[in-house]
Amino acid sequence: MPAASRFLLGLHYWPRTKGLEFWKAFDAEEIGKDFARIRALGAQAVSLPLIWEDFQTRPDLVSDVALRQLDAVFDLAAANRLKVLPVLFSGHQCGVNWLPWWTLRDEQDDADPLPRRVSIGMRVRRRVRDLLADPAMLRAQVNLLREVVPRYRDHPALWGWCVGSELGRVVEPTNREAMWLWNALIGGEVKRLDPRHPALYTVGAEDLLRDRIRPDDMSAPEDMVGLRVRDMGPDPQEVLFVANLAGHLAARRVLAMDLGRPMVSRGAESRFEDYHEGQTHRTAYLVSEEQAAEYLGETLSGLWEGGAAGAFVYCYSDVAADVCERPPFDERLPERSFGLLRADGSEKPAAAAFRAFARQRRPLRAAATNSVLADLSPEAYYEAPDEHFRIRLAEFAD
Repeated sequence: MPAASRFLLGLHYWPRTKGLEFWKAFDAEEIGKDFARIRALGAQAVSLPLIWEDFQTRPDLVSDVALRQLDAVFDLAAANRLKVLPVLFSGHQCGVNWLPWWTLRDEQDDADPLPRRVSIGMRVRRRVRDLLADPAMLRAQVNLLREVVPRYRDHPALWGWCVGSELGRVVEPTNREAMWLWNALIGGEVKRLDPRHPALYTVGAEDLLRDRIRPDDMSAPEDMVGLRVRDMGPDPQEVLFVANLAGHLAARRVLAMDLGRPMVSRGAESRFEDYHEGQTHRTAYLVSEEQAAEYLGETLSGLWEGGAAGAFVYCYSDVAADVCERPPFDERLPERSFGLLRADGSEKPAAAAFRAFARQRRPLRAAATNSVLADLSPEAYYEAPDEHFRIRLAEFAD
C-alpha cells in the first residue's frame, strides 16, 4: 500500500538525555539508535523542532553547524526508513518561548511573563518583537526558509514541513488578518520553494475558542490542517471532537499533533499534582501508565475512523533526571512524563498500544461528516465560539 494512502503514524522526538538542548549537544550516534527503536515501534515518521536560536544566530545568518546536524538527522531517518516533519518556526515548545536574542526588544516586562522566555540558555523578561507583522522579523523568517527548504526538498526522508506551531503563545495576533497574512507569506514561501510536499501550520485546540488563528485561514492551500491536541483533557472524546471541529471548519483532513497524556511513575495511580511555574501555581492531572495506553489506543482508532490524515504522538521518551533540572522540565512538571519510553529506556504500556495500532497499517478513510456539526458554518461558529464549542462538545460526547 503506498504510504500516501495510509494513516500517517509518527512520534514527536527529542533524545531523552538531551531534551530540547539536543542541537546544542548534538549526538548523531544516540539519534541513530533512537531512530532504529522508533522504527521498531512501528512509527513511519518523526516530528522535531528546529529550535530557532540554534538555527538562526542572526537575522541574516543561518548556522552551518545546525544545518550539518540536520543533514545527519535526515540521513539517519532515511537509513531507518523514517520520514521527517521539521517544525520550522518553533518559538514555543513545552511551555517555554525559545527565542533568538535578536527577536527581543530592549524594554522589560514589569511582571514575570508566562510563558517564560529563554534566550541563550537564560530566562529573560525582555519583550518580544512582533514576529507576525514587523517587516524586519518577517524578512528574517524568509531568510531561514530560503536556506533550509531548498536544502532538503529533494531528500528522500522529507515528509513535509510544519511551517509553525504555537506562535500565538509567543506573540498575540492583533486580529485574524494578521495571522492570515503571516501564513500567506511564510507558508506561501515554503510552497514556492517546495511545491511537492505539504506545508502545514499547526493550529492549537485552544485557538478554536477565539477568532484569531482559524483553521480555514491556516490550512490553505493544503488538503489538510495540523491540530495540536496535547492540552486536551484525559477523555478521548474531547480529542475526537476538536479534530472533527477543526476539520469541519477548515473543510480539510486533520493531522493530529502532540497526542498524548502526562503520566505518573510506574505502578502509581492517576492523580492531580500541584507545581509552580515561576510564581504561578498550576495543577496537572497525571494519568496512570495503563490509562495512558487506553487513551492512546482509543484516540488513534477514533482519529482513523473519523478520516484523519494521521497523528504524531507526544512523545518518544521521558527525559533523564539531570535534564529535569533545565528548561522546560525544571518547572513544567507534566513535560517530564509524556513518553512512550521511561527515562531508563524501558517501554511503558503506551508503547505496546502504539505498536499494536501501527501493525494494522490502516488505509485512509473518507473524512466523516458529523451530524453534530453539519449545520454549523465557520461564520456562525465564530460569532460565539465559546458557546458553540461547549454545546457541540456535549452533544458529541453524549
